[in-house]
Amino acid sequence: MRTWTVWGGLLLVVGLPGCGKIAEKLAEKAAQEAQKQAATPENQEVDKDGQLADKLSHYISCLNGASRNVFDSRNTYTEWMKDEKVGPTGKESHPYGPSLIHQGEYCIKDLDEAKKKPPALAEIDGAAQAYRTALEKVIAEVKTANGYYTQEDYKDDKFAKAKQLHPTLMASFDAFKAANEPFETKVVALNEEVGKRQLALIAKDPDRGLEFRARTVVNVAKVLVKSAEIKALAELDLPKYEVNLEAFSKAVADLDDYATKHPTEVSEVTLFSQLMSESKELLKAAKELARRKRDNKDFATESGSPQHMDGHPAQVIYEFNELVNRSNGLNYTSLYRKQAEAKAKGTP
Repeated sequence: MRTWTVWGGLLLVVGLPGCGKIAEKLAEKAAQEAQKQAATPENQEVDKDGQLADKLSHYISCLNGASRNVFDSRNTYTEWMKDEKVGPTGKESHPYGPSLIHQGEYCIKDLDEAKKKPPALAEIDGAAQAYRTALEKVIAEVKTANGYYTQEDYKDDKFAKAKQLHPTLMASFDAFKAANEPFETKVVALNEEVGKRQLALIAKDPDRGLEFRARTVVNVAKVLVKSAEIKALAELDLPKYEVNLEAFSKAVADLDDYATKHPTEVSEVTLFSQLMSESKELLKAAKELARRKRDNKDFATESGSPQHMDGHPAQVIYEFNELVNRSNGLNYTSLYRKQAEAKAKGTP
């Protein structure tokens, strides 16, 4: 049986607004002022980061979509086996194949689109090509195996093809993981750098208080969740974890307080209520993990889906991924447009 930590601990990547969105947000405050400042060093840096964020968004889409599909597909395929290294024996009563990589086609389009966009990123673009090769291979292997199991052909050949497919299928999963890791590491590192610079700019703008606090919640959550990535309860550094938990709790409270005091702003941001709700769900899950550690109630002896088990690290990761999805779905365009229109009219 698999463990959740090997293939189930993938964290989604926080997307950043690309070039067009950044320019729009800055310019909408006052179109004339934006034109005057277009050539300033700060705006040039914004444009560069906008291009980077725009290109990285395609890679992030792959990591959050296709990569997650592949990992879930592997888990689906191996969870019914007694030993995944041995594979199907023919004695299993309820075998089923790997789930299809539904996001694969979209990811390949994203990779092609990113390749055409500036700036050139030699290391990341090279890693992306290796990632694509491994993705195409695993998509093909999964499709073959999925068809075999879906049609229950193992009932006709006494698992002969199941045993034949297993080594090649597992090799394609392993090759994908090997290609995904350096690609993900490089994309996440650069995305984090751009994100820090963008957040610093947002912090200086009094009109972007809601966005600043929403992004801060996700950033603080990342630190918290990283400290929750453990294989056994004994590995949890409770004092360190509780510091991160308190920081996240304060960030959520700050966002909640700001949103309560600025309902008009909140009403202009699509899906903000879902972000707020998910922030509290993550906070609840994170608190349960701390309680489990304090009570020394190990999760290793419990059965069931880890992500639905109170106090399990997998649940914390799951809720964080939901939070990232909510964050990536926010749209501040309407809010900033209305703010710009109000300033243009001279109204507060």
